[in-house]
Amino acid sequence: MSKMTDDEAIKNIIEKSGHDFHLKISKLLENDGWNIRNSPHYNDPNTNIPREIDIIAEKNFPVGNYFFGDRFPNLIVRLFIECKYIKSHIVFWFLEKDMKKAIELAKNNPILRDKDDIYLKSKNKTHHYIVDATVVKLFSADNKNQDLDKAINQILNATLFFSRNQNTGHYTVNFPMIIVNSFNNFKKKNDSQQGYEQINNNVEIEVEYTNQGSSEYFLIDIISEDKISTFLDYLINNDVGILTSTLYFDMQMRENQARSKPDIRNSAR
Repeated sequence: MSKMTDDEAIKNIIEKSGHDFHLKISKLLENDGWNIRNSPHYNDPNTNIPREIDIIAEKNFPVGNYFFGDRFPNLIVRLFIECKYIKSHIVFWFLEKDMKKAIELAKNNPILRDKDDIYLKSKNKTHHYIVDATVVKLFSADNKNQDLDKAINQILNATLFFSRNQNTGHYTVNFPMIIVNSFNNFKKKNDSQQGYEQINNNVEIEVEYTNQGSSEYFLIDIISEDKISTFLDYLINNDVGILTSTLYFDMQMRENQARSKPDIRNSAR
């Protein structure tokens, strides 16, 4: 077996790093108007070990006009992203989604938390967490492809850390997601004679994640590189549309109630 040359060794490092794909996704999001933080590090409070996530993408969505002389607070949407270049086959098992927990997750923010479930549907909009009835609960790959397991752990650790330490002064909603190069190697287990079928569309993985002694429910979107723009347009039109319209309505109600109250100082004269 011949020894690898320096040139071959360097090219091998570049190919296996995955950084090119990471930066490609980062640039795509930046061109779409997202503010990008590449490979932000944080200290895991559970293990005191430094960790990182590939990308945190953030975008502000103005809610309305003025409220008591100040602008309505913005809605800040943050995407917690791991980028994975999938080189070998992964098989997914789909089962029924825990819809009750999916609804609770969709409402787990300061805008919808105290609202009825009906708020997750507005006119032609439906929160994307409650659209699909099935979800990935199990998956398996050969020993060479453990990237998805690693990505799930990284993304959940980061999402929990930054969610618990956020103080933006605005309403902030977080979405964890994994972006892959393509779905060519993604298969769905089925009951056909072949035993599986090709996956061509974005999927959700359902995870019960135990952290600091408590269990939390997550849905993680897995999105193919060629479907990022379509998915984000869908996310903004549906989820963000529901959140901004609800917040705007609430703010207007508060303003109208404040204006309808009698001026105690004038009535006392």
